[in-house]
Amino acid sequence: MGTYFHRCRLTEVPTNGTFWAMSDDLSICSPDGGGAFVCPSGQWCGHPHEFNIALADEGVYDRAEINYSIATFDNFMKALFTVF
Repeated sequence: MGTYFHRCRLTEVPTNGTFWAMSDDLSICSPDGGGAFVCPSGQWCGHPHEFNIALADEGVYDRAEINYSIATFDNFMKALFTVF
């Protein structure tokens, strides 16, 4: 799944099976440190699928900054509906 969901996290690992706290800064981070945005000290770059957290549990489908997940085209039917 895409890099669109790599965000700075407040803990190195999720606090439970479905929640991994994110930083207030919603910039897309670089997990290997080689990208344009690297998380500040004391934060970790992570993707929810690294720990089998569903995107729905992350609230991805409710976020305006990624067009409610339409712009990511992670769902083929949404993408097809959006294009046509």
